[in-house]
Amino acid sequence: MNLKCESSMMDRILKKRYEKTIKYLDRQRVIPPVLDIGDQNAFGITLSGRYGFKYYHTAGDLNYFWTAIEKNYDTVFCFEVIEHLINPGSFLVNLKRYIHKDTHVIISIPRHFFKRFWGKAHFHEMDEMRFRELVKDSGYKIIDRSMDWNFSGVTGIRPLIRFMLGYSLITACRRYYYTLTLEGK
Repeated sequence: MNLKCESSMMDRILKKRYEKTIKYLDRQRVIPPVLDIGDQNAFGITLSGRYGFKYYHTAGDLNYFWTAIEKNYDTVFCFEVIEHLINPGSFLVNLKRYIHKDTHVIISIPRHFFKRFWGKAHFHEMDEMRFRELVKDSGYKIIDRSMDWNFSGVTGIRPLIRFMLGYSLITACRRYYYTLTLEGK
């Protein structure tokens, strides 16, 4: 396999994902202080520059015990995290320690067509009904939702055959974006 080719394809896939995420965020209320769930990364730095805010990160294992520097964040970014957690409900309940009734929690989650494309670190890829139940059971409500298709990497018959056999970087998934607030607001 040509690693340079795969790397440039992954760069294109990530760039497209970032562009779609920014398109969703441009429709949302992004007010500092902002908590970005996970470690500092290049996309978070890009968002900080674009929206002109300082943002904070979590520390620790999101499955068990984690912390953040400040409390009462106005905006929380949780991009591509929920599907990696063993217990996403527990995570959402614990997040309440750092937010208030007007906080917007912005979440993105993928839903691949075939389970074999989940990736080894994906414990959950929930359908709409299950995600809505998770949100409700955790004490939140959905105030906005958007979905984008992502079918990347197809240029000819050979990549399509590799995709069907599971030997390709082609991804066929929908990416959902949700904005949540605390229930009872």
